[in-house]
Amino acid sequence: MIIGILQCDYVRPQYQHLLNEYSDMFVHLFERSCPEAQLRIYDVMHGEYPASMGECGGYLITGSKHSVYEDLDWIHQLTAYIQELAQAEKKVVGICFGHQLLAAALGGKTMKSEKGWGVGVHQVQISSKKPWMQPALDCYHLNVSHQDQVVQLPEHAELLGGNGHCDIGMFSIGNTCLGIQGHPEIERPYLEISMDSRAEQIGIDTLAKAKVSLSQPTDEAVVARWIYNFFNS
Repeated sequence: MIIGILQCDYVRPQYQHLLNEYSDMFVHLFERSCPEAQLRIYDVMHGEYPASMGECGGYLITGSKHSVYEDLDWIHQLTAYIQELAQAEKKVVGICFGHQLLAAALGGKTMKSEKGWGVGVHQVQISSKKPWMQPALDCYHLNVSHQDQVVQLPEHAELLGGNGHCDIGMFSIGNTCLGIQGHPEIERPYLEISMDSRAEQIGIDTLAKAKVSLSQPTDEAVVARWIYNFFNS
C-alpha cells in the first residue's frame, strides 16, 4: 500500500540541520519501524493533492504549528478534502494537528486547551483495544507538543485512549479514520529545540517538567506499526 503524507508544515530554517523537511520525520519513522511502507508526499499548504484519491491506499495528515480554526485557505481546502475522503471511506490517519483537524472536519470540536501546553513525553492509557493494535500495549508513551486539543468527538467516533491532560488522545471512526494526538515521528533533539524556542509561551515550570520527562523511553515504533496495521486492516 502507498501511504499519502499530507504535509501541513515546514521545518524552520534554523532547524534544518536536524531535518531537511517536515515530511522527513515520517520517512525516517516508517523506514525504521515499517520499512515495507511506501510513502508519497503532498504539500497541501501549497495546494498539492493527489490527482485522484486512488493514488494512495490511505492518507496521513501531519502536525503543524497552525491551529485548525485559523481562517486559512489551505486549511479550508484540506478540511473539505478530509470530508471527501471520509465520504469515500478512504483510510485517513491524523497526527496532532491532523488528529485535531480530522475531528473538526467530521463534526467534532477542537480548541485551545485550558490546561495549557502539552509538551515532553506523555503517557496515554488505552481505553479500547483494536485488532490492529499489535504489538499490544495497555498504554504508550509518545513525544507531544500541542496547545490545542480535541474536546468533542465527531458522531460515531470511539475514544481509544487519553490521559489527565488530554482526555481525547486517540480516537477512531469505524475502520476508516484514526486520530492520534501524540507525535510518533518527532525525534528527541527536534522536540527539545522546539520546546526551547517556545519557552516563554510554554512557561518555565511546564518546560522544566517536560525536559525531565524526556528521559522516559517512548513507543513510537509500536505506534508506527499500529498506524501501518490500521492502513492495511
